Amino acid sequence: MNSLVTFLMPTYNDESTIEKAVRSLYIQKYSNWQLIIINDGGDNKRLNNSLRKFLNDSRILVLNKNENEGQLNALRYAFPYIQGNLVTFLNSDDLLVPNSLERCIEYFHNKNIDGIFANLLLIDKDDKYIKTLHVVNNLNQYSFIDVLMRKGLTSLIPDAIFVRKTFFDTNIMASCINGNKPFWLSTDKQYYKIPNLVKVSPFYMYRISSENSIHSNMGKLLFINMQLNIVYQLSEEYRIFMEDIQSLFWRFIYKPFFMKSIYSFTFRPIFFKCETLKKYTDKWYSLLRDRCQKVISMYPELKKHNYYCGTLLRFFDNVSFRKQLTITQANRDNFNYLFNNPLNIVKIYKRLEAKDKSLYKTLDLFSSGVTDIFVANGRDYTYFKQLVNRLNFPIHVHLMKQHE
Repeated sequence: MNSLVTFLMPTYNDESTIEKAVRSLYIQKYSNWQLIIINDGGDNKRLNNSLRKFLNDSRILVLNKNENEGQLNALRYAFPYIQGNLVTFLNSDDLLVPNSLERCIEYFHNKNIDGIFANLLLIDKDDKYIKTLHVVNNLNQYSFIDVLMRKGLTSLIPDAIFVRKTFFDTNIMASCINGNKPFWLSTDKQYYKIPNLVKVSPFYMYRISSENSIHSNMGKLLFINMQLNIVYQLSEEYRIFMEDIQSLFWRFIYKPFFMKSIYSFTFRPIFFKCETLKKYTDKWYSLLRDRCQKVISMYPELKKHNYYCGTLLRFFDNVSFRKQLTITQANRDNFNYLFNNPLNIVKIYKRLEAKDKSLYKTLDLFSSGVTDIFVANGRDYTYFKQLVNRLNFPIHVHLMKQHE
């Protein structure tokens, strides 16, 4: 199987490591690949200088973005340029395991699989092996419940994806890149289909460093955003019997790495799919309040000092007021600053960090207990629906009926 493999590499001023990352691809025996490097608003000259040994290779394409908008937006930017029928990620500070690419391709001889995953080899800033991050051996029908029991604080398998292009187009673009969720978590609530992913020997080395984006305030906020997206979505569908006790039990079983194989095949939580407890009810808000607080509590410094986290928690404190907001032509102008800017979560968080007073006013309004927003037209409906979803305020947006 001589498949073309496309590697996606977002980068932002990672000149100290990107040459090593690219070289780890060059030392593979398998050579039928395409590398798309997305310079996400970083210094073009410094990047070109780091890559000068490789830029004459026609297999490498460098895309330059004018503004730093985060990894997910960089991946979305690269989508039209993907040529391979297999797609994988390679972060600009990580490495491929030597001679692993050819082995990975062989697994796709099985036409039924959607992709592969593996344990991660963790390395330090000097490329020295630290330890292996062991993950589950397979995903099953209970994986959604496991994620919900952990308050969304796990993706179960790494996001170092290696999948077919067809799966990338239909699933990963919707769930991971556009929805900021684990790539295997379907956004289609009618099916919640578990993809056919096969666990293989490690092929990816993940660098542990104080410079990892997850350690920045922006990284933490994006991580919280992802966890809340997961929790909100799954909370609509499932209820778990004695959730806290079950969670403690299964996390204890899962902790030793040698139990992960047993866990993967014996995990049987007690839960039920809920058809009666609908969204925007008191019970539903009560469930979300508990889960939201536990997610945000991961980062006490954000909970205490970040305006966004504080207003989101205040929303749940005030949700019993059940306030309604009707968007008319008169008050619509109050939101023009948002209408005139793309609904990009990275830009929203940057404006929060810059203490944008207009955005603060919107957060204050939502956190006062607004549970329903009424709009007069389809355009505003789509806009406000996206806005409350981006900000993770569980607010119901209604399209008012037009009267003659």
